[in-house]
Amino acid sequence: EIQRPYLGNVFGQYTDWTPLVGRPGLFPEDLDTSDPWQLKNVLVG
Repeated sequence: EIQRPYLGNVFGQYTDWTPLVGRPGLFPEDLDTSDPWQLKNVLVG
């Protein structure tokens, strides 16, 4: 209820997206492909 004035209605939706999908690949990265949800795989930009 606290977020409603700021965000409006919020809903969840399951997808097959992971942090490894759509990586630019311009530079070599130290990725953990065995577990896509490791913090080292999350790109913040």
